[in-house]
Amino acid sequence: MHNMSNNNHSIGLIHILDDNAIQKSLISRILATEKIETAGHDSWDDFCISYSAKKSFCLIANHDLYHPSSSKNPPANRLTESSVVPAISALPIENAEIKLPVILYADQPSAHEVVQGIRSGAVDFLEKPICPHSLCTAVRMGIQQCEEIRARESQNAGFRARAAQLTRRERETMALVMKGLSIKQIAASFGIGLQTAAKHRARLLSKMKVSSDAQLVQLLYSRQESRN
Repeated sequence: MHNMSNNNHSIGLIHILDDNAIQKSLISRILATEKIETAGHDSWDDFCISYSAKKSFCLIANHDLYHPSSSKNPPANRLTESSVVPAISALPIENAEIKLPVILYADQPSAHEVVQGIRSGAVDFLEKPICPHSLCTAVRMGIQQCEEIRARESQNAGFRARAAQLTRRERETMALVMKGLSIKQIAASFGIGLQTAAKHRARLLSKMKVSSDAQLVQLLYSRQESRN
């Protein structure tokens, strides 16, 4: 790995994947004007070794390193002909996952390559020589997407932690609330008294950190949408 900018005011680490040192240096100098720290990598394996989920915000990759028809061999079992670069979605690295927005670039890319790259989830597909304005715009979009991904992951982690505290009866109560049952119907379903059912629901709402059935339903539906 080659650190190309060490600015104390950097807003996140941007990885540059290219075996051309001049191209990596050019991209790094452009991003340095935006106070963005970069790290250059000659190969996919080098990038994987250097990747840090907390520090990394985006990957800028030379498309030729991944294209199946390239004379350069892409990492085995990591990319297929139907997936140029799995941006946003998980890139498998042994037992770990990399979730990072990807910006592709190439020298005179074909329309098919551009379409395939964008459909695979790339933030943008730039043509060399890279326009500084287009690059900075794409990187800002990538950083924003990365922050959104991590915000959702943080919310999901919080949800899982709260849900793990629920008892079996509280989970059953939550399932009935999701079906729209009233507290009387929930009590009847369990064959218990109204006050007991109300206590189960109250503990459920407290543990899930919501104040009403409506908020609980909204929380569960928003989680389902974030997983789709």
